[in-house]
Parts: sequence; C-alpha cells; structure tokens
Amino acid sequence: MTSESASNPPEVSVLSRGLSILRTFAPRNGWLSNHQIADAVGLPRDEVLDWFASIYLNHHVIPAAEGTLLEAVLRRLGGLDTAGE
Repeated sequence: MTSESASNPPEVSVLSRGLSILRTFAPRNGWLSNHQIADAVGLPRDEVLDWFASIYLNHHVIPAAEGTLLEAVLRRLGGLDTAGE
C-alpha cells in the first residue's frame, strides 16, 4: 500500500490520478501519445487509455442525442435547415 492510498480515501486517489492525466494537457506539452502521458504521470498505459475512453464516452465529447435533436429542431424552426424542401 502506498502512502497516498494509506492517507486518502479511494475516491481521492482516483481523482488525483485523473487530475494528473489532465495536467499533461498544458500548452507547453504539445501533442503527447498515451505512452508519453502514462510515463509522465507514472500510471500504467492501460489505465491512461481507460481514462481517455471514459472521458471520450461519458463527458460530452460525443454529442448527446438530445442536443443533436434539439439543434436540428431549432435549425428547422429558424429556417436554417432547408434540406426538406
């Protein structure tokens, strides 16, 4: 057991790992591969990949269906969508 896990509840450790990954996205770092990010934060590559998959799938990187539908309706009502004519 590491000193971090001994002194913090599991939720804090998970949050800490996630924040360390997000910190790598600083302008000074440019583009980094998953491998480089894993090395920079000291986490296994698979865990970094899991974090990215979770962020991509669960944090609105993919447009929500409701938002897409609402946007289409508003465009149609506003006369911006003329595809049906």
